[in-house]
Amino acid sequence: MARPIQAVLTDVGNVVLRVMEERAVAAIASAAGLPPEQVTAMMHLADAKLVNQVNAGRLSMRDLFERHLTALRDRIDYPTFASAWRLAVGEDFPQVRDAYFALPADVSLNALSNVNDVHCDVLHRHWLIERCKGFYASNEIGLVKPAPEVYRYVLADMDMPPEAVLFFDDAEENVAAAARLGIRAVHVPHPDVVPQTLREIGLVS
Repeated sequence: MARPIQAVLTDVGNVVLRVMEERAVAAIASAAGLPPEQVTAMMHLADAKLVNQVNAGRLSMRDLFERHLTALRDRIDYPTFASAWRLAVGEDFPQVRDAYFALPADVSLNALSNVNDVHCDVLHRHWLIERCKGFYASNEIGLVKPAPEVYRYVLADMDMPPEAVLFFDDAEENVAAAARLGIRAVHVPHPDVVPQTLREIGLVS
């Protein structure tokens, strides 16, 4: 018989709330007087290693802006850029929010997100912070999914065996990495998967 779920570990972007990068790009483009396609190309020019440095907190968004986004830096200041970049944190998925608030009292809710410092500031004012027992932001703990070390860190901090944790993430590589450690990991291609899964295993009605 499977061990009962004692903790839910959730990704944030595209699981709890919508990621709206196009809205942030449009605001940056408008402020800089550039086509949105050009801004998108600039934001995506960073290689995976550079993105990991930002998400791991080793490089701030200000550093990225000033050292690597020089074409933008010549047109707008950092506060304008950061204000527009915050707009990528979109609206909640109400069905997921309702399901997480309906979890039994003896099942803790925790969050694990690959996130930069600008978006992390927004999340620290989100309801998820109050609802979660543990909130693990990659830029704060210095570990980035899908590295196995990040899951080991979270399991140790939660003091939970992997089989007692139910993990939701929209990235298949993150789900696969968690599953290899014995975590009950579920891919979320659509937010409805979260309440459906919680109902199927009897955690919410």
